[in-house]
Amino acid sequence: MARSWDTHTHAFGPVERFPPAAERGYDPPPVRSQDAIDQALAAGLDGLVWVHASIYGFDNRVTFAALAEHKERSRAIVMPPQTVDPAELDRWHALGVRGLRLNLLSKGGNGLSTLLPFGSEMKRLGWHVAAFMDGGDAAALDAVCGAFEVPVLIEHFGNMGKQRAVEPESWAPMLRWMRTGRLWCKLSAPYHSADDAPDYQSLLPLLRAMAEAGADQLVCGSNWPHIGHPAAPSTSDMRAVLDRLAHSAGLDRQALWAGNAGRLYA
Repeated sequence: MARSWDTHTHAFGPVERFPPAAERGYDPPPVRSQDAIDQALAAGLDGLVWVHASIYGFDNRVTFAALAEHKERSRAIVMPPQTVDPAELDRWHALGVRGLRLNLLSKGGNGLSTLLPFGSEMKRLGWHVAAFMDGGDAAALDAVCGAFEVPVLIEHFGNMGKQRAVEPESWAPMLRWMRTGRLWCKLSAPYHSADDAPDYQSLLPLLRAMAEAGADQLVCGSNWPHIGHPAAPSTSDMRAVLDRLAHSAGLDRQALWAGNAGRLYA
């Protein structure tokens, strides 16, 4: 049976071992990687993808520690410094890295220029770009998707904000790239894109449009431990929310959590 993946969670650790960067948007929460694993397993998900947290800058040690601690059920997205030897990238791949993060929205993020040197190596390794960026920004999306010959996965329903997430004209750049097969979208953190908790039905038109543009390019993630979100839902609760939305949009929930995700994180 295919492994099912929570494709978006963050690894944090003791600050004395993994100190965050001085320039950061928040402080690390008091959680450990085992907490994320327990959340995923309780939700019926047996694989977990650690996505590099912006508070660590280019220091990926906490993510590599989570990979090593949970080797059998982990993959990761990291944010590399500009120069990494190809042999080191091979070592990262063996550890479970499957992509590089582009973070254009957070304090402590990076820019497109930092990933450009890795284009050919990402293609060789079968990696992808995981982008925390505004999917309604046509110029930025064209620049990112046009720069690489690997998939680009945009996070959190496209990060368009709560107003534009319900405006069809804002979706056009994202849908255009999805139709080429080059752009994927992660269904995660719906509270960033809508206020109508707990079911977020206002996102259904966007989700149906994405399903039409490329249903096999959609995956799901929890965004645990939900930094800045006071309700901090469990992974089980977040999976239930996303499953209800997927069902209403006519999407195959098994494909979202396992089949599609497996193509990126196997």
